[in-house]
Amino acid sequence: MRILCGLLFAVALLAVPAVAGAAAGVRPNALDFRVDTLSNRAILTQPATALVDPARQDAALRRAHWTLPGWILILVCESAALFYLWSSGGAARL
Repeated sequence: MRILCGLLFAVALLAVPAVAGAAAGVRPNALDFRVDTLSNRAILTQPATALVDPARQDAALRRAHWTLPGWILILVCESAALFYLWSSGGAARL
């Protein structure tokens, strides 16, 4: 029974990203429509910062600035949980 559950879990784990990737690759989004409306002349003559959406660019910059602190916070939380489980004996009970 455990082998069957493990096998089903592995199949589900491998199938979900494949289905999500296929769904995302088929339909165009709003950004695709915005880029398609730009003329070749505008793309070649204007700077890249003038072609992008300013709100989207600001959001991407904020996300980029919070990526490293987020990774460090995750590392600290995982380390604290590991230390707690190790020192309390909870890791052996898992």
